Amino acid sequence: MPDLISLDEAAERLKLSRRTIDRYVKRGEFCALYAFPTGQLRVDAHDLDDWLRAFRKTPARSESHHDHKA
Repeated sequence: MPDLISLDEAAERLKLSRRTIDRYVKRGEFCALYAFPTGQLRVDAHDLDDWLRAFRKTPARSESHHDHKA
């Protein structure tokens, strides 16, 4: 069963404004939404987590000071 949350809750979890979330939705860059007959939109919290993970980057490996020749 999906764990549905509102777009306001999604924005709060992501530390983004609701306006930013609305822009992502309008451009089709946000995760899948559930649209209810009442007009309310919801997102599955698990989908939101997956969407966020897609932006995860690992830091570039920097050379350690042991790799440099004196």
